[in-house]
Amino acid sequence: MASQPPTKFPLTSTETALAILLPAHLSSDITSIRLIHDKSASKWPAHINILYPFIPTLFLSHAIPLLQTHLSSLPFSSLHINLNDVGVFKHRKNATVFLRPDEESEGALVRLRRGLTGVIGCEEGEGTVEGVFRPHLGVGQAGMLGGRRGNERGIGREVERLSELVRKIVAGGGLEWDVKGLVVLRREVGGEMSVLEELRFGDEDEGDEESGCVKDDTGWMSCFVFDPAADYWSRLSKGIKHQDVRTMDHVSISSYNIMAEPTAEHFNSRLPLIISALSSPTPPPSNTLQILTLQEVNDESLPLILSSPYIRKIYPYSTHAPSSLLPSARNLVTLASEPFTSTVVPFEERHKSSLVLSFEFGPGSGSGSEKKSLVVANVHLTSGLTDKAFKAKKEQMEKLTVFLFPKGKSENGREVVVAGDFNLTTSVRTIETALSRGLITDATAQAVRKIIDLGVWEDAFLSPGSESVPENETGMVGYDGQETFEGERGATFDRATNPIAAMLEPPIDRSPQRYDRVLFRKGGSIAKDGFEIFGLPNEEGRCGSDHYGVRATLNIAQTGNSMSDIPRKFDTSSVADKITIIDDPTDLTPLIEPYLPSPEDISQRAQAIELLHDTLSNGDGMEGIILAPLGSYLMGTYFADSDVDVLAIGSVNPGVFFEFAGRELRKLDSGDGDEESFKGVHFVNSLVSIVEVCVLGIKFDLQYSQAEELVRAYHDETSSPSLPDLVFDKALISTLSPSSIRPLNTYRDSAYLLLTIPHLQSYRLAHRYLTLYLKNHGLYSAKFGYLGGIHLQLMLNRVVKLISVSTLTTSTNTDQESPPVSPATIVRTFFTYYATFNWAIENVTDPLLDPQSKVPRSARDAIFIPAIHTPTARPNVASSCTKLTAHTLSSQFSLAAQHLAKGDCGSGAFVRVGIDVWGVGSEIAESKVREMIGALESRFPRLMVALGRIAGVEGRAWPARLWVPDVSENEKGKGMEREGGEEGEEGQFKGYYIVGVSAREGMERETKQVMEGKLVTAVREFERGVLEAREFVEGSRNVWVVVDVVRRKQVNGMNLVLDWREWSLEKLQNCVSKQHGGLLEALDLGMEVAGSPGNSSFAPTSSAHPASTSTTKSNKPTKAPKAPKAPKATPLRPAHEIIARIKWDPDLDIADYMIGYEDRFVGVKEMELEKWKSESTDEEFIPMHRVVWIRLKDGDILWDRRRKIDGFFGSGICAG
Repeated sequence: MASQPPTKFPLTSTETALAILLPAHLSSDITSIRLIHDKSASKWPAHINILYPFIPTLFLSHAIPLLQTHLSSLPFSSLHINLNDVGVFKHRKNATVFLRPDEESEGALVRLRRGLTGVIGCEEGEGTVEGVFRPHLGVGQAGMLGGRRGNERGIGREVERLSELVRKIVAGGGLEWDVKGLVVLRREVGGEMSVLEELRFGDEDEGDEESGCVKDDTGWMSCFVFDPAADYWSRLSKGIKHQDVRTMDHVSISSYNIMAEPTAEHFNSRLPLIISALSSPTPPPSNTLQILTLQEVNDESLPLILSSPYIRKIYPYSTHAPSSLLPSARNLVTLASEPFTSTVVPFEERHKSSLVLSFEFGPGSGSGSEKKSLVVANVHLTSGLTDKAFKAKKEQMEKLTVFLFPKGKSENGREVVVAGDFNLTTSVRTIETALSRGLITDATAQAVRKIIDLGVWEDAFLSPGSESVPENETGMVGYDGQETFEGERGATFDRATNPIAAMLEPPIDRSPQRYDRVLFRKGGSIAKDGFEIFGLPNEEGRCGSDHYGVRATLNIAQTGNSMSDIPRKFDTSSVADKITIIDDPTDLTPLIEPYLPSPEDISQRAQAIELLHDTLSNGDGMEGIILAPLGSYLMGTYFADSDVDVLAIGSVNPGVFFEFAGRELRKLDSGDGDEESFKGVHFVNSLVSIVEVCVLGIKFDLQYSQAEELVRAYHDETSSPSLPDLVFDKALISTLSPSSIRPLNTYRDSAYLLLTIPHLQSYRLAHRYLTLYLKNHGLYSAKFGYLGGIHLQLMLNRVVKLISVSTLTTSTNTDQESPPVSPATIVRTFFTYYATFNWAIENVTDPLLDPQSKVPRSARDAIFIPAIHTPTARPNVASSCTKLTAHTLSSQFSLAAQHLAKGDCGSGAFVRVGIDVWGVGSEIAESKVREMIGALESRFPRLMVALGRIAGVEGRAWPARLWVPDVSENEKGKGMEREGGEEGEEGQFKGYYIVGVSAREGMERETKQVMEGKLVTAVREFERGVLEAREFVEGSRNVWVVVDVVRRKQVNGMNLVLDWREWSLEKLQNCVSKQHGGLLEALDLGMEVAGSPGNSSFAPTSSAHPASTSTTKSNKPTKAPKAPKAPKATPLRPAHEIIARIKWDPDLDIADYMIGYEDRFVGVKEMELEKWKSESTDEEFIPMHRVVWIRLKDGDILWDRRRKIDGFFGSGICAG
């Protein structure tokens, strides 16, 4: 039964309202302030309430016709409103700031309301405060505390500040418009007030959008333009909604967070650095639309930016003028080289919104060309890594995406770009740290990097050409120059390289983050032409902001770039670089021959690959699997003791493959198959998933790529294509996912080199020689921050191709065949070329490829050797190299080029890293030992980075583990007992790593002392980082690590040798060289290993003897000796190791111990161990050799140097 209309309608509902809306063209500034200061901004549009509370929803259908009849009968069709004053409603604890209409407008609104209340049968004062109607437009709320002295109104400082902001809006005469009618608002389920009905004054004629009755309150505004003649910024004509831009082929979009921290240096002193960063790159092509999105702009920086001659010339169109209202301390501003319209998309959170621009392009020159549009959104999402912040960012991106891609609107001819500071935590270690501290839940940790929907957006940094690399896929990693962590590559906020960022206290950790991005619509007509990071430290080490900027050059005139064809012949037409060739006819073959694989070894490797292939082909779905060798084996540059890298290409997903491979290979290893065939199977947690297995005595590293289409094409009997043909088939590769292409690119890189390197035989011999040279000189170890196989491949590839270019240009051959080049010529040219190579700014790229690399160089890249194909696990293969690496390579190559066997500068001190593991196989798993060793060695680049930041320090790590062999009885009798003696019981191992450090020549004494203090600090930080690593925390009861700075004499007395032992009981053997003695001299900067065969710097000096590297089935690798059982007395552990154990062992409390030391005048004195000063720079420092004992405060002596007692480790007479 229908409800009867009441004779009097109650004004009791807060779910409805009758109001006047502020028109779109006037709402921009008000909306900006309300988003920050008005708690109802996300629920209510800017409005003036006429009746609120209003009529309950139940009776609206009866009341609305009555109201519309009354309004239609009014003698006017519009009502003029002028909001020209600011008022304050004071409450108990805060106040509301509002805009008040002038006297004439207020009278008209009061009369309007009086008539409406009469129509619905209400009293005039009903629904008002104190019976008085006060028309107003609420702007925001502020606290009442902290008002100025003498403030007659008695309002707080925050209220004053907000009032001043609002007063700026009405300073030019107020907000004036003609209202055409009222709107009925109704509250939705989410709390938002939406327009239910529009009620117009007078007749029913349609009005324009300035009536105040429009539903679309996004408010597209014309931009400001700089007039050089008037030297003034003014807004374009109000009547222009869109202005056509001349047709453009490219768009250059730069995004820069210019920092508005209160602690930041004054902006006028940073502005030259910011302008220099913006103007640093090569100018784009003339037919390019240039856009600049800025974040954290404030009242100080805005007028300074817009007064810059560079900005006025390049970006004469802006969303703001110097006098524009900025509602918060951190605002968005966008500038462009062409006119546009803009609007604001508000977000739920205060201070947060998106500034959206629209460019309308005129028709192109081609027939049938249509108009195109480009929409660019400037964003600055909510900061922080918490569940609440994650939810806010996710909702902001979802709301922006909905706005940019409205339902029912065609996307033809419309491209969308989003640029700005996304505040998305990208570093995996930061996410893991936040999770371990309980700052985020597991669900947030899993989803935090999926806020950007990669089904909608393409990331310009991750997108090389037409290939996309989703960041949330496993294997997309970054490398920060210290350790490998996902999400840190391309960081734009980096405390390690940016001095301004370094001063800010981190909320979680100091890991670099890639906050700033440029996204574009996926599947559209945009293709990326280039990407760069700007704003890096200048020569003085200064930056303009705590963020680096990002710039993407986008091609909007075509559908995308495709992979270029791989050249099958060496083409020098596009190579501009040249090289100085050092001719040398020396035959290197006799020097290399002893280390080359024998025919038996070659045959055995082929058999091992076939056996591995047959084993992996036995599973369901594995029948057509392809096994492709990689690296040195494919290139023909391997040695008899080299591992073999192989890539399995199949149809099943990686999880199925690795589960099958691990199960089958382990079953064979356990004895269910040929016990002599498969050994030591285990997984490696590397940049990509790897299975290590020893087959027929040869170690294999097995990777996998799921590429079903490629497998099917490979086994097509009708065409029988080769694998190289297939991996460079553009159509075929385009069907593969990035997760499949990433491991496949390791094969494509090697195949490309084989197809394009000239003088291949000379290249192979030179590569082998250089490998031996680098190994002998301690420069061949990627995990220690030096060179590895892939580094040498790409470096030598560049040299050989440049040599070929130079010989072709000087050759008289008419057929352009490159003259032969000897291996010795390649080697000597290699040394000369890289001895003077400017690693800081020059890139080791392939001369045949586009000189503008697909991989952007970051501030952390001390050496830049980009991979040939992307996506890849490590876009810069030399990302582990440090500044000290670059210095070492240049100096070593310079010495080699000058035929020097020794240098003049030696190491004065050493950083000694000792690791002790016990209970191996019984108390701690052997896999855990491998993890700890790997974790420790992977952290050495971090130490080298820290040392490289100390002015005046030269350093070099020996890339191998060392140890002290057991002391013979006759040595003990001569008093040659060594500090830090080795193995105690079976299952216990101890080793050392050493880094030679020295001061550069000409350094003053005082400067050296400061440098030594910084050195000790860096070493302590490194030690702390190692001990706090997950692997060492989990194994803390069975491992000890001590890092200290020792003098040369002390290391000399240890007689360290290379540690070839396998620190486990597994069957898989370690292939570390068995060279004894002479290693200390190799760490002298510029010296060769003692005992090298021959004095010439061109004699290969491998530490491996040819006879010891044979791996034939009949001559199996020699097993590493087991740790010998300890004698009844072993060398006593030194005092510094005892103190370190007390300090770091969670079961021990340093407050419980006393330390006794020898005083020169009174004998042995004691002090609390907590107060012991171990830093040599401390005034109270006491050398370790004067420590006599360590005891409990209320108990016995537990360590005594004189009596050889050790109750902590059981060394000395306590052994056994």
